[in-house]
Amino acid sequence: MSSISRESYAGELRGRRPAHPLLALLDRRLSRHGVGALRVRLRSGETVTLGTRRDDGQVPLVRLNRWRAITRGWHSGLMGWAEGYMAGDWDCDDPVQVTDWAMANEAALEASFAGSALSGALHRAVHRLRDNTRAGSRRNIAQHYDLGNAFYDSWLDETMSYSAALFVPGARTLADAQRAKYARVLELLGDSGDGRLLEIGCGWGGFAEHWAGNRLGVLDAITLSTEQLAYARERLKEAGRGRCNFSLTDYRDTRGEYDGVVSIEMFEAVGEAHWGNFFEVLRRRLRPGGAAVMQVITIADERFEAYRSGTDFIQRYIFPGGMLPSPRRFREEVERAGLRLVEAQTFGADYARTLQQWSREFNRSWPRIERLGFDERFRRMWNYYLAYCESGFKSGAVDVQLCRIERD
Repeated sequence: MSSISRESYAGELRGRRPAHPLLALLDRRLSRHGVGALRVRLRSGETVTLGTRRDDGQVPLVRLNRWRAITRGWHSGLMGWAEGYMAGDWDCDDPVQVTDWAMANEAALEASFAGSALSGALHRAVHRLRDNTRAGSRRNIAQHYDLGNAFYDSWLDETMSYSAALFVPGARTLADAQRAKYARVLELLGDSGDGRLLEIGCGWGGFAEHWAGNRLGVLDAITLSTEQLAYARERLKEAGRGRCNFSLTDYRDTRGEYDGVVSIEMFEAVGEAHWGNFFEVLRRRLRPGGAAVMQVITIADERFEAYRSGTDFIQRYIFPGGMLPSPRRFREEVERAGLRLVEAQTFGADYARTLQQWSREFNRSWPRIERLGFDERFRRMWNYYLAYCESGFKSGAVDVQLCRIERD
């Protein structure tokens, strides 16, 4: 059980409260709000237990490297806690244990680490400055997706898919599950997958490659990432049955009508202010009788209002300008545009499994990634990001769905 014995662990849960004034103050605050127990290893080697001691909850162990890990939480709330991990103020052997604990104690932690109004306002201001206008979208996409093809190639599976896989029976590897996801997209498209097809947000060409090997027609695939564009064009040099055209194009600048449209985890980068415009464009691009298939990450309906009024770690450090819809809000936006959401398949547990494998490969490949010029802060930021997301999908706070949307 971590690096301490079972007997000493049991003693910690029954033991004295921390003597250090800062830890004692933190312990009182966590206990007052009912936060589950957390073990803290000090630089002296002493381990203390903070919060409410229970018999049924997992008690993760964190190592406190600098006292400012605590003061960051006072000033910046849960964002400060994440920033402290990125800075090395605290550490742990398994970030997922900590993010699982945080998710299980979310409401109590938010009450304990409310953060200052000024800090929250600053984070919200930064997020709003990253609006997804045409120019803003290119900047936001470049910040995440133009980290370099060599970076993503280091830890993604052979399909170069950076979205939830679908672990159907018989899918032995992550690549198998990604191909199963693409097969499901084609199944949902039905006849709309033949003829002329538009893909909004083509990534590194994973779906395009699958479509070209299984369907006839023409696929126009667009992205705002110059790195992805170069990779996808090289990947699809030798076309399969279908022909693929890749371009650096904003969805707002597309033209014409298509038999079908595909968009796999691109909607999260549109931004709430532009959701109505996105679905209006989607309606105009679909011919009458056509269908679109979208894979979309959603946040639980009951969380949406609080989420949209703040700024979380993902928006601040990972996906600038990002915004998740709730299932209810997504359906409302579809219907407002005169479209129909006729099927929605959720598979959040599969996303948690996908993230587990990404995390393992990311860390296994770190020596190679580090040689590309990425530093320790970047490594810690991505570890926290992958753990944060895995815990969110496991808890049901967020989900992912494959949707078929039709135009009459």
